[in-house]
Amino acid sequence: MRLAGITETLFRALPFLGEPPITRFGVSVFAYSKTFDVGKMLSDLGPPPETLDAAVASFVSWEKERQASIS
Repeated sequence: MRLAGITETLFRALPFLGEPPITRFGVSVFAYSKTFDVGKMLSDLGPPPETLDAAVASFVSWEKERQASIS
């Protein structure tokens, strides 16, 4: 994390170098676990109307029809 901060500072001071190859945000994405609780969403909106498999199948079918109509 310290090295990423130094790199960010260096690239900020010398903007002609472009984007830094490593940032504190990038390090944190890989360094820390992220979990999300969907309990509030489920209590507010209820369960999804269809399963993931059914939703993917529906989308694939829709996309094939859309592509056929474009051609």
